[in-house]
Amino acid sequence: MSGRIPLTCLALLVLVPVLASGSGIYVPDVGTRATAMGCAFIGLADDYSAVHWNPAGIIDIQGTEATVSIHDAILLGSRDGDIIFRDNDPEQVEDYYAIQTVSATTTTQHGLAPGFFFFTDAGPLQGLFSKIGLCGYTLAEYGAQWDGDDVADGFQSHLDNNYNVFNRNGAAPDYESSIRAYSLSPVVAREFSDRFSIGVTGHALYASFSLTNGNWIPDGTYDPEQPSGQQYILDLDPYEMTEELTGWGYGATVGARFQATDLLSVGATVRTPITITLDGDVEVSSTLESYVSESQSESFDFTFPMWAGVGIAYDDFLFEGTVLTADAQWTQWSKVDQIVRSVDTDLPNDLGTTELQWEDTVEFGLGLDYRLSRSTSIRVGYRSMPTPVTDEMFDFVMPMSQKSVFSFGVGYRSDVWRLDAALAYQSGDKRRLEGTQFMDGKHLDDVMIPSLSFTYGF
Repeated sequence: MSGRIPLTCLALLVLVPVLASGSGIYVPDVGTRATAMGCAFIGLADDYSAVHWNPAGIIDIQGTEATVSIHDAILLGSRDGDIIFRDNDPEQVEDYYAIQTVSATTTTQHGLAPGFFFFTDAGPLQGLFSKIGLCGYTLAEYGAQWDGDDVADGFQSHLDNNYNVFNRNGAAPDYESSIRAYSLSPVVAREFSDRFSIGVTGHALYASFSLTNGNWIPDGTYDPEQPSGQQYILDLDPYEMTEELTGWGYGATVGARFQATDLLSVGATVRTPITITLDGDVEVSSTLESYVSESQSESFDFTFPMWAGVGIAYDDFLFEGTVLTADAQWTQWSKVDQIVRSVDTDLPNDLGTTELQWEDTVEFGLGLDYRLSRSTSIRVGYRSMPTPVTDEMFDFVMPMSQKSVFSFGVGYRSDVWRLDAALAYQSGDKRRLEGTQFMDGKHLDDVMIPSLSFTYGF
């Protein structure tokens, strides 16, 4: 990699808190019932999660209602492949290189995502709104950890076959991330007729993330004065970059729902871009002096891209008591092309700028809710999640692959309370990168997502 190590993984971390679509890195599916139905909820949106999927749907909430929810994310990531380190300098060694074989799995971590939702009638605001609410919920809760020694375990066997002399000057860098984003969201909706309503959610978004990441800096030399078998020398110096940042951003979600027939409803939702100013500290440590950067302040603005979706819900599909839903959701990732950090002293080797060049994505989801009895329902769902990250921008530290999501859930309701549970499994495609600039090999990242919610009506 000619000593220039990409920081794509940092960009992935920064982008995680963006709205729950299109990424392939886990973002909590707001709503247990929505999770069970493949997040195909824009056309239905008849419970507390409407604040996220389509705020026009909160008009279906009767009286005063409060909900508490919890989601978890368990990442099951693995990496099998090679990284090539080649030094640019002397022509004598242009055919000599180091291969780092990586065969590692992520350390199991849990990303708990809590939520609280409260809705009531508009009261003195009844002339303006039909329903109001105040919600606080998680838009991102994610972490990944790779053992540095496991990642670097495959160096020696390959290096001996290329360079005659190999020096690894220091301990392997660590790879660890933690990211959180929470939204405080007031929401209002107005019913203009028995068939049409509009809702608006405001977002005050707080995001934080920490990152420890690094790699090896290759320096190859040729010394013809040395004995045969010791003339080609490779030094590898580790570097480790640590960042801690937090920030606020503001935006809104606007949704509409139309009851086309007694059995068919149609919904549409648009979420505005959200710009967050992230501030914190960054430090780079290394056994190579030119890569050392003392702890200093850093900041940058990042605008999360626009998200939009349409959906339908069809009651009594095939059987009485069955609801079929279908959604298409678009994220404008193509607006995400570069991150430029503001620091007091330039970071080594252009680490202050990250190129992204992501692509727009469209997700499709299907859901089914079948009421077994007056009190009990079962749900299933499927969702296709493409990734916006091209092969050239891929980084295994925070893997982003296309996923197929399979989900299941159950619900129980009484006259005044409801309990819902769901389990979704994001099955990542085995992403194979062959001949790319940075990494060859097979990458796999699955995510298991259990969730639970309890709702009480007053």
